[in-house]
Amino acid sequence: MLFGSPHAFAIEALLEPDPQFGAVQSNNLVGRFCLWMNGTAVGRIDEPSCWLGPFREHLRRHAASLEEHWQLSFDALTPEQIFDHLDRGLYAAHRDECLDLDDIEDAGDLGRFGFLSNVSEVFDGWTAFLVSPAGSDDILALVRAHGAPTVSIRTFSRTAFRDAVCAFSDWVDAEQRRLVPHLFA
Repeated sequence: MLFGSPHAFAIEALLEPDPQFGAVQSNNLVGRFCLWMNGTAVGRIDEPSCWLGPFREHLRRHAASLEEHWQLSFDALTPEQIFDHLDRGLYAAHRDECLDLDDIEDAGDLGRFGFLSNVSEVFDGWTAFLVSPAGSDDILALVRAHGAPTVSIRTFSRTAFRDAVCAFSDWVDAEQRRLVPHLFA
């Protein structure tokens, strides 16, 4: 299934096709998925047996809070500089870099920009952030694949993002009702 437009923003998803894993595990839907942004796939759709619910909730949280995906300090920065600022603020401590107290205090506030990290094995190796300039309908997905020397900047509208997330969420709900009906009794 494809939710949205792969040339803007889309979610590609399917229920787990391998009978070894099944489409339901512990009352959770399991499947495979990836994102499409400006015609480029992010994630590994061949990664088996990934829970769809946490991914859906991650996307829904972002869709509901896009107006909070900007801060004034970004106005003076390029997208690459924004990526570096967010990457350092959120993940530098995990790379044993020295951080000063201001960086550590800022990290909690920066979490709202984090996208795809710790959501699913599908995105292992990618670092991504979502930012949405104030007063704009645009979202910038700042994405770097593991080992890539540059940041990829993917631009799509808030409407395209929200529509794809809503369609995907509705599909997950319908599949849950179909495959795990006792949860809705």
